[in-house]
Amino acid sequence: MSKKTNVFLFTIVATILNVVVTALLFIALMWLYSVTLAPRLPQNAIVWAAMVGFVASIVVTVFIYRKVLDWARKKYNLDEQLGLNKKQKQ
Repeated sequence: MSKKTNVFLFTIVATILNVVVTALLFIALMWLYSVTLAPRLPQNAIVWAAMVGFVASIVVTVFIYRKVLDWARKKYNLDEQLGLNKKQKQ
């Protein structure tokens, strides 16, 4: 496959995995809220909990993505396979 095809496939797969991880984290955070804080807080607190849970799931997903990408770049030599230029030292 060409490098453009590899980059395209990598981008599609990474995007799908990011969405799945974000959704799973959001569900886990909402479950944690429902078990711990929901019985003690008023019902309208769910709006704030959902907003905080959504933002937190995105932030955690970014950190997970960066760690997995760094690991994959080293293990599978993605820079070369995707045609990325290595940063030159100055």
